[in-house]
Amino acid sequence: MENINYNKIYARVNADGTVTHIFSEAFETPQETDVCIDETNTARHGAQKYEVFDEEGLCNYEIRDGALAQRDKTAEREERRREEIRQRRETECFLVTDRGVFWYEKLSEQQRNELSAWYQAWLDAPQTGEIPQKPLWLK
Repeated sequence: MENINYNKIYARVNADGTVTHIFSEAFETPQETDVCIDETNTARHGAQKYEVFDEEGLCNYEIRDGALAQRDKTAEREERRREEIRQRRETECFLVTDRGVFWYEKLSEQQRNELSAWYQAWLDAPQTGEIPQKPLWLK
């Protein structure tokens, strides 16, 4: 009769239920808050089959109804995209529009209108996802 040693696999989650670590009890002692996701693992390195993070560094799993489940990362990706646009806006827009009154007084009415529209488009960009084109006269 073969003696099979089962090593349970556990998931460690953060406050919102997102899995941040998966491990085998063969290598770590589970904490009280860890969730057992596999009681029949026979491989010494069985936890390695779970990739906790994707190529973007986002968590792949969550605990839903006490079980391991794939996470929907759509909202998190969207928020990251909006944050990238906000950071880009800081350097590409605000450095231009935060100039002093003397610079603005040198602009024609048409340039001020174009600048105002460009500025508003940048303010809207995190929601629209569209990066506005800089007016040609801006350098």
